[in-house]
Amino acid sequence: GTVITAKSITAEKVAVDDLVAFDATIGGFHITEDSLYSGVKESALNTTRGIFMNDDGEFSVGDSNNYLRYVKDAEGNYKLEISASGVSIRVGG
Repeated sequence: GTVITAKSITAEKVAVDDLVAFDATIGGFHITEDSLYSGVKESALNTTRGIFMNDDGEFSVGDSNNYLRYVKDAEGNYKLEISASGVSIRVGG
């Protein structure tokens, strides 16, 4: 029930019902109003190694040579792009 304003808080456990943390970094992931990303990978087409996802449904993991991307093009169509030295699709165990 109390509002705490501080630059740093240390605790063993924190229980949160609602958290708004725009412009925060948690566990190496940056949080913005519409995306979550690692390092400097600020867009789905950024070629830096890492992970990116946004509220438009775009998703990207990998780097400039090896990646899995689900991105929206200029016309608003979504495309799945895969670049890897090999791809395996398996059914069953």
